[in-house]
Amino acid sequence: MPWSGWKNARRAWFVGVAVLALLSPFWSVDFCIMIPSAFAYLTAGSVLWRMANEKPVCSVCSLDLEDPGGGTAVRPRVGST
Repeated sequence: MPWSGWKNARRAWFVGVAVLALLSPFWSVDFCIMIPSAFAYLTAGSVLWRMANEKPVCSVCSLDLEDPGGGTAVRPRVGST
């Protein structure tokens, strides 16, 4: 089961983006540290978005647990050979 806190982390990330937008005029003074840090923070949102949307899968066969049809929709797990 994926960690349920990813959706809350994504919401917190959106709040951080709003704070970045409000503080951007003050950050334009420091081009070497603050602007690259802001871009790194914005880029981290893509990982949060993917993890927040991850569906629960079986730890043995990787079957999607929220699929109402069931079936044999087995997909390879990440890192398996």
